[in-house]
Amino acid sequence: MINVEKNDFSQTSWQAEQGNAEAQYQLGLMYSEGETTPQNFDRALFWLSKAARQGHPKAHYSLVLLRQIQRTQKRALQ
Repeated sequence: MINVEKNDFSQTSWQAEQGNAEAQYQLGLMYSEGETTPQNFDRALFWLSKAARQGHPKAHYSLVLLRQIQRTQKRALQ
């Protein structure tokens, strides 16, 4: 869990759009956790992927976990 105030979402979004890998990672976490913005796994994957492509190691790990969660949820619905 991350401790980010709601007003930090705007700043983090802006920095992520500018290409900041750490901000992209943090924004991916925000979307995956749904605490500072509505939960959206597609947006989380988008931002975590962008950070991972820039070599952010925690983004790689979070991306793998999020994909595993999605696969597990998909199997549970079948």
